[in-house]
Amino acid sequence: MPKPLSIDKAVDGNLKPVKDSDGTLTALELSTDKVRVKNLEVLGDIGIRGDSTLTDTTNIAGQILGYTVIGLDATPATFDVTNAMLPVHNDLKVSFTFPPSGQVEIMASIYIQTDAARAVTFGLSTTDASTGFTTLKDSYENHTYFADETDGTQHSHRWYVTGIAGEAEELWFAAGTTHSGRIDLFWGGDSSAVADYTHPIEYQPFVMKATALPSGTYTG
Repeated sequence: MPKPLSIDKAVDGNLKPVKDSDGTLTALELSTDKVRVKNLEVLGDIGIRGDSTLTDTTNIAGQILGYTVIGLDATPATFDVTNAMLPVHNDLKVSFTFPPSGQVEIMASIYIQTDAARAVTFGLSTTDASTGFTTLKDSYENHTYFADETDGTQHSHRWYVTGIAGEAEELWFAAGTTHSGRIDLFWGGDSSAVADYTHPIEYQPFVMKATALPSGTYTG
């Protein structure tokens, strides 16, 4: 949740007035935490008493709320996609706190390798690979890639997720397909992939991030 900042504490030395060149008070700035009340109009005296608080300006639209990178300078890892939705790995997840808008974009990027024309589905699980798949929502299990034969690509997928502002969330990356044994996911590498031009043996790390969206997000 947003961190409450005590005005009483600020008055002790951190809350400072910001004035124009003519001496007009235009803002109050809490310098330690960079919280600023702008366009301030003062009519008479300012009186502060009780437990009044300011709220810091974290978790604003566009801020990255959570970021996961797995496979940096590591032996490449793989997952054989099955004909059931499954969390891919305990570490392939993102943790975050919902921003004031309650709206977040989740993005995941991973390498897909196929040996047959099969559809790939990505989804989000509220439980890890050890526990098993618990869908965040059926509508988040989306078709994301279809190969015509043997194909491979670094692929990214995005979800629009909503929740309660200030509530913590942890989501695991999940995948499934129509036929087992036809599609593999790869991530990580610790050397150059140039040595083998027929099939890269080193991959980008897996990336999953959560980004705060504005409250005015248009959904139709």
